Amino acid sequence: MGKKSKKEADAAPNTSFTPVTIESKNCSTVVMMLGSEEVEVLMKSTEAISRFAIKSDENKLQLHSLGTIKKLIPLINHEDRHVKRYATMAYAVMVKHPDIRIALRRADPSCITSAIQLLNDDDEICVEFACLFLANMATDFVNKKLICESGGIEPLIVHANTSNDPDVQKNSLDCLSFLVQDAECRNAVKDAGIIPCLMDKITSDFPAIQMVSLKTLAQLLQEEQGRKQFRELEGLARVMPLLTKKYPDLHMVALHVLSNCLVDADAMDEIRNNGGLNQLLNFLNESYPTDEVKLYAAQAIGRAAKNARNTRILHEMNIEQCLVNMLGSHVDNEDILVAICRAIAILSDNLLAKETFGAIDGIPLVVALIPHESSCVQRAACLALASTTLQNLHNSQHAVKANAVDLLISAISHGKDMVVVNGSACLINMSTEVSIRQEILKNGSLMPAIAKRLGSCNPLVQSKMAELLSALVDGADAREQMVQCNVLEPLVALLRSNDGTVRRNVCQALIRCVSDPQVSDVLLRIGLAVENTTDNENTAEPTATTTTTDFLSCRVDLSRTLDLLQDINNSEGRRMNSSVQAFNKLIEANLSAKYCVVGTLASHDVTGCRFYDPGRIHKNAKFLPLELLGKKAVDCERAVLLVNYKSEEEENEDNKTPDLGGEARPSSGEAHESPKHSRKAKTCSTKKKNKEEKLREEQERLQREKEEQERLEQEQKEALLKESVYQPPLDDHLYRYIQQVVKTVEPLPTHQEQVIALGQFVASCMGGEVERERMLEFGWQLHIAQLKVQFKSNIVPIGEIKRGTYFHRALLYKVLADRIGIPCTLVRGSYNLAWNEVMISPSGVTSYPPMKCIVDLMHDPGRLMKTGTSEAQVYQTI
Repeated sequence: MGKKSKKEADAAPNTSFTPVTIESKNCSTVVMMLGSEEVEVLMKSTEAISRFAIKSDENKLQLHSLGTIKKLIPLINHEDRHVKRYATMAYAVMVKHPDIRIALRRADPSCITSAIQLLNDDDEICVEFACLFLANMATDFVNKKLICESGGIEPLIVHANTSNDPDVQKNSLDCLSFLVQDAECRNAVKDAGIIPCLMDKITSDFPAIQMVSLKTLAQLLQEEQGRKQFRELEGLARVMPLLTKKYPDLHMVALHVLSNCLVDADAMDEIRNNGGLNQLLNFLNESYPTDEVKLYAAQAIGRAAKNARNTRILHEMNIEQCLVNMLGSHVDNEDILVAICRAIAILSDNLLAKETFGAIDGIPLVVALIPHESSCVQRAACLALASTTLQNLHNSQHAVKANAVDLLISAISHGKDMVVVNGSACLINMSTEVSIRQEILKNGSLMPAIAKRLGSCNPLVQSKMAELLSALVDGADAREQMVQCNVLEPLVALLRSNDGTVRRNVCQALIRCVSDPQVSDVLLRIGLAVENTTDNENTAEPTATTTTTDFLSCRVDLSRTLDLLQDINNSEGRRMNSSVQAFNKLIEANLSAKYCVVGTLASHDVTGCRFYDPGRIHKNAKFLPLELLGKKAVDCERAVLLVNYKSEEEENEDNKTPDLGGEARPSSGEAHESPKHSRKAKTCSTKKKNKEEKLREEQERLQREKEEQERLEQEQKEALLKESVYQPPLDDHLYRYIQQVVKTVEPLPTHQEQVIALGQFVASCMGGEVERERMLEFGWQLHIAQLKVQFKSNIVPIGEIKRGTYFHRALLYKVLADRIGIPCTLVRGSYNLAWNEVMISPSGVTSYPPMKCIVDLMHDPGRLMKTGTSEAQVYQTI
């Protein structure tokens, strides 16, 4: 056998893995592949994720729910260029969603710093999507500050200015545009030199870059420093060419830049000098700009007109005619109408522009917009009309001719709050002319509208309604309308307002109308609620037109007008001159209220019929009208002293005797015709005539019966009204006192003799001289109680009092002194004391100022005591 051969050595094992091609249609599988260490797998998975994320927000949220962000963070710094590129792309696209931005900021606080570092990468695509990432993150204000603090502004500006890739420029400018929306970041971006870069990009070949450059520039031009730098770089010359047909998509942002720039008068001069202003006005009159573009143009004019110098320049360029033309040609676009009306309102601050609007028939066009369906248009139209009619009679007359009065009153009645405010301002401006004011008051729906709007919750509406009321109520007719429409009650209620302007205007309105006795009487009645204790369900609140038939056993609430004015005047923070003047005017119009509240009547305060003194006002009690006091049952309270005598006119009418002769009874010659004439009439009469006469007689008889029936019904109504209204008793004794004083005291030669004689006369009428030591034995209280029982009322006529004390005699002295022209005051003291002060010159000497004296009416009638002396002080105290 031959020798066996050695086995061949075994072949080396093959450890390489056969490549597997995976086609995944599941998002979660691709996300799981992000954890692979193979470059090719990472490249394909990141590419797939970026494409999936860019499709919709739902895809972004789905990827986020699978934890994609956390797996992408380490890949943006991967050593492979393609993996890094696609990871950055997916990273930038996903953070466009706000929820993902919030989650990323929590998961990786250094994400912004990492993105800023990528701006220095050599790969242009990584730089592009790093800029996109920062732009998406910059939409949140929290991230703006982080980008600025991390030094991201300068590299962004560098890429926007030097990069050859338009996408890098666009994304960089987008990020900068978001940054300048914040004030602090705006200053940092401006200091970094962004404006020259933006000026270069305005002329870019790419409209998207031009658009974002103009938007960023518009933000920067909000500040004066930015506008100054813009003018130094001749920015207006670069922006104005964009307002042509060649760049229709840039018109709005270009106008936005101009509107911010034209706030400065220097910019307006520059644009006028280089012909840009003419180009802008022609642009507004052209037909090719869209309505939205023209809206921006009108807004730009309005902003520029806020500068008085710019307004003069615009007026020289006949801007008024341009706006009026736009107003007539854009009646269907609400936004444009609002912008034009606002521009007109701003321009009207210039007197020449205001006159021009009236001269070119712009007022009727504005008036026609008041009844517009849109409340915004109504508000702007009323504002424009208010500005054009302010201190301008001609424009007000043009507005009246265009039926503005009725339209404004309708707007006040049915419009929203700011429409009411602006419409009221129009009426206030127009009411300065008497004829126009009368035309306004002819509309019977104005006062009810004012009464309704006074109850508004908006202080602006309340204030303007009160101001309108004070502008209109300067005549008896207007004040009568106020009372009839119950305007006073809601007006007085506004005295409780916490707004100082509201209270001031309300007080001004009260000052204007309180001089009318009817109005002052209603004001003093406001808040007097009557509640019958026997029937709790029957309550009433007396007003100017309300009569209360049962005041017996009733509880009366407090008068609100005087109370509110006193509260305001007693408060250091709310007290104002108008509130003090309103209070004084109100009590001056009603001397009874003045003496009751203040306790003093001056020498020029002349008492008259129906003056009454209910006594001193105590805490938590207020002045009440005479009708309420007269209807109350007799009680133990202080008697109300009444001054009510028959006037000379009434006395003359009573002395007249009716004339029974003359035309009242026809003569017999008129009643009966002659026989000859009668026979002639019977001969000429016909049956037709007899029939017509009978028909006429029947109609006359029916007319007489109808008139008689109406007369009886009217008499019944008057009788019922007379029964329900309290009628104070006439004071015949006081009337005789006045006649005696006129005959005996008034003819005396000197003023001092008249004062002394009148004091002695008053004392003789009320029980004569009473020694101070015997005052307790005088017994005047019992006498007053007997008079209250006699009159079945708490009201006692002053002339019926025969045993009167200090305050009775002082009141009678004041009443009689006013009748014969002796100037004297009436001062209320404490503990039923009162006295009169007169001005007396020393005997035989004519000197000024005269001496103020108190007249003794109790212990030594007629004695004059100089005020401030010991004897005067004794008389004024117990």
